[in-house]
Formats: sequence, structure tokens, C-alpha cells
Amino acid sequence: MTANILFDSSLQITIFAETSNKYCLIDIENIIAGCKNDNRSSQKVLYERYSRIIYTICYRYFGNSYDAKDATHDSFLKVLDKIKSFKGEGSFEGWLKKIVTNHCIDSLKKKNKNIFVQVDDFSVSDSIDENDSITELEQIVLSKSEIEGMVNKLPEKYRLIVNLHIVDNLSHEDISFKIGISISNSKVRLNRARKLLLDEYQNIIKTVRNITAI
Repeated sequence: MTANILFDSSLQITIFAETSNKYCLIDIENIIAGCKNDNRSSQKVLYERYSRIIYTICYRYFGNSYDAKDATHDSFLKVLDKIKSFKGEGSFEGWLKKIVTNHCIDSLKKKNKNIFVQVDDFSVSDSIDENDSITELEQIVLSKSEIEGMVNKLPEKYRLIVNLHIVDNLSHEDISFKIGISISNSKVRLNRARKLLLDEYQNIIKTVRNITAI
């Protein structure tokens, strides 16, 4: 796994894939049915099964454990509140992730309205030079936590677009509708995020070279 996969949407989803096998043998339909009837035991099992997935999504959007923990709690309450509307069409996990993602976006709007203000204009400096691409000789292996750390260092408005477009695989048209910025503005923010990630990656390469040269 190399850092340039940050710019490949198909692989980026794999990087941040959230899995939970602990309760894979438990019939999820029975758990959901119990939650619809306000059964506390079912709610507890549902939380134990999906809390890590919810927390991972929240951490991606907020970039810190304090806000992520609060959002995990509030998101799960929203899931319980809306679970009767789940009709079994499609994946429950996909349905849950949409609720969590929407909650994170709504919370970010309340927390920092500036990241939804359309002030990013395209400039010549926003284009990524072909010479900035990473060659095989320059590639180094980064752990999942290192890659997530790079993303978390991004300014909120850029991290939001990376999460929505690269990780959650939303089109710029969908992002425009969801958070209320123009399609071109979404593209500009993603481009700037890529440049910042590339700069950070190149700094890591320099650090590794300096260490190995000693």
C-alpha cells in the first residue's frame, strides 16, 4: 500500500474499509426487529456490532477522538430513532452509514459554518503539475494510521471533500447538492487537498531519506 492510492478512489475505499466480524453469526434481521420493538438487548448488540464502524466514520469527518465520540453517541441514537423506517431494501450497513455521514455533515455545519461558505476560486496554482506525480522509485509504504493521519491534518473544508468524494465515493454533483457548494468549488477543494497530501507525502520521503543517509 503506497501513498498515491490516496488519489485513487477505488483503492481509497479499501484503505478506510470498516469491518466487524465479531457478531457475523448473529442474524442481523432479528437484531433489527428487536430494535424496532425497543428491545434493550437488541439495541446493545446492535451498538456492539456497529459502534466501531460509526466511530471510524465520525473520526474521519471530525479528525479528533473527542468530537468523534460525541458524534458516535448521537449518530447511534439517530439510527435507533430512524430504524423503523428501514424496510430491508439494500444493505443495513449502507443505510446506517448514510445516517452517520449525514449527522456528521449536519454537526460540522453547526460547529463551523465557514467550511460550507463558497469562497474557493480556481487559480493557476490549483493545477497539479505532472512533475508532482509519484514515481515507483519514490514510493514508500505507509500504514493505514499514517495515511489517515495525513488526511486528518487537512483543513476541515478539504477533509470534508476528501471523505465525501474519495472515501464515500460521492460525485461532485452529489457533494454540491449535499453541502450546498458549487460543483466547481467541490473540484477546487479536492484539488487543493490532493496538493496538500502530496506535499505531506514528499516531506515524509525527505525525512526517510535523511534518516537512511545517516
